[in-house]
Amino acid sequence: MSSATDAGSSSGVSDTVISVAIPCYNYGRYLESCVRSVVEQQGVSTRVLIVDDCSSDDSQERAAELVRVFDNVEYTRHARNQGHIATFNDGVDWANGLGFALLSADDLLAPGSLGTAASVLTAHPSVGLLYGDVLRFDEVAPSPVVAPPVVSIVPGGTWVRRRCSTGENNTFSPEIVVRTDVQRQIGPYHHGLKHTSDLHMWLRAATVSDVARVAGPTHAFYRVHGDNMSAGFGEAALDLEQRREAFRLFFADADFRRPESERLERLAMRALARDAVERSSRRMDHDAEFDPSDLVDFALDTDPGLTRSPAWLGHTLRRRLGPGRWPWFPPFVLGRLARRARFLRRHPRLRRDPD
Repeated sequence: MSSATDAGSSSGVSDTVISVAIPCYNYGRYLESCVRSVVEQQGVSTRVLIVDDCSSDDSQERAAELVRVFDNVEYTRHARNQGHIATFNDGVDWANGLGFALLSADDLLAPGSLGTAASVLTAHPSVGLLYGDVLRFDEVAPSPVVAPPVVSIVPGGTWVRRRCSTGENNTFSPEIVVRTDVQRQIGPYHHGLKHTSDLHMWLRAATVSDVARVAGPTHAFYRVHGDNMSAGFGEAALDLEQRREAFRLFFADADFRRPESERLERLAMRALARDAVERSSRRMDHDAEFDPSDLVDFALDTDPGLTRSPAWLGHTLRRRLGPGRWPWFPPFVLGRLARRARFLRRHPRLRRDPD
């Protein structure tokens, strides 16, 4: 059961350290603003590691200047490009202090976010994973929401169950702070999960600790570039496959197995299959020529029992009616509205979930 309390300042917070790793690949132009958003945090001590994955732009020169200006900023560079998971794990290996955060070089932290995180981690030793509210932006970050922080803490098992019930990752990396001791316990990011290693990590953290959400003030700013503001069909299908793999790897790991794991895995697979069918239905709402075969195959492979669900029956009827007839069939008009509402409710990248 969640609890809500005001997040006040905690004595000794100024003496705690939050380690922030900043992976960077050809994002030199963003480095200074990103680093400053960390080192200028109030009420907490910070240390920063810029991990350069063999950038070909001026990242090295810009990082060197930041190291010269700020005595709590370090820099390391890969001799060859190793990919983002390797840069993440460099940060994991380096982290110490109270908490650890990953902040992409093109993202920003909001003022006061790490001080609040340190207060929560200090006041609630059971919390190992903390996240706040994030604002998306393109080039110019909007003004942060300034409000009294309200902390809701749920048992980690409850948080895992919620993720399984939706099949979704409801957080962005820049808004997450992990207690460093918990990070050491659960280990590095999984190299086999190029797109959902974060979901896999958060599930593991929630298995060994409680989860806190800080509502109210902006915690971080997530940059959405012009070329990735809307995912195409191929990317959506890859996202489904990668989320399925993240859940499967999580539940297959003996270190994180619990008595309810088998039931939760079935719940997650059902949610992912339902998501595939709903994505297919949304696509058919807008594209009469769309071939849903790949998403249908994914859904059936993920949860064969889906064929008994209303979502599957509606999808099948839609295909049988054909593109010229089903759009005006009353149940499908209501279905489109319902799917849109669920989409907004379940996708925090467009609208923050309450949990």
